[in-house]
Amino acid sequence: MNKQIIFIPGLFALGILTGIFMMVSQQDDEPIAPAMAATPTQPSEPAITPVVTAAPDALQSNDLESLQTRVDQLISRVEKLEQSLQEVDISEPSDTLGSDETTSSSAEVPSSDNARAFTNNLLNAGVDPVMAEEVVRRRSELDLKRLELRDSAIRGGYIDTERYRDELNELLAQDISIREEFGDDVYDRYLYSNGQSNRIRIDSVMMSSAAEQAGFKSGDMIMDYDEQRLFDYTELQQATTQGTRDEYVSVTVERDGEQMMLWIPRGPMGVRLTNTRIDPDL
Repeated sequence: MNKQIIFIPGLFALGILTGIFMMVSQQDDEPIAPAMAATPTQPSEPAITPVVTAAPDALQSNDLESLQTRVDQLISRVEKLEQSLQEVDISEPSDTLGSDETTSSSAEVPSSDNARAFTNNLLNAGVDPVMAEEVVRRRSELDLKRLELRDSAIRGGYIDTERYRDELNELLAQDISIREEFGDDVYDRYLYSNGQSNRIRIDSVMMSSAAEQAGFKSGDMIMDYDEQRLFDYTELQQATTQGTRDEYVSVTVERDGEQMMLWIPRGPMGVRLTNTRIDPDL
């Protein structure tokens, strides 16, 4: 009887101890939340968020999705680029011309022009539609001849020889000059319509120079030199070296919307020049 009495309280005590042990074990297993409060010395310091490392499978899945997104974007850009190229109407010869094949009319028709743009620029310059079509046709025939010459020279093995350059120069001599065909006024409007410079502007006048003594000023537009119409400062540079040195020649300039004539001895003028684009009809 006494053993039973002792045994029952013992079981009861053992049960209490087991319960306490289990409660302590659960508390040990629970994660401890990090302290979120800022220290007194750093009240504005943000709380540090624990970094969670993704599982390898999840990481690989995210990388694949990101890579697929980038591939889709690249494919879309390539498709748009191909579509843009297909919309460009290029009628210039597709063969690449060598550095020795610069035409005398390269300043009149840039290589990026196509037949339609060339025709529109002629029409905007006041050329008759029938004449404009004829000029475009003749230019196209000349381009084809140049391509044929290049092909023959490559096949014949004389592409970089004097023979090829001589034959090419003969073709270039047949090229059409808008200025010679239709005159200075049409050429002036053609340059403007084509987006090219058609005026020479004086940026500055050097002290004690012939230009300063003749009365030239910054901003003057040089229209002609010795009664020769000019559209590019290289033409002016060539004109000043022609004729007899120090002979006086006339120079027409446009200043504040009005034209005036100045006289200057032939030779270096002593000015800094730049090309510019002005609407000739204004």
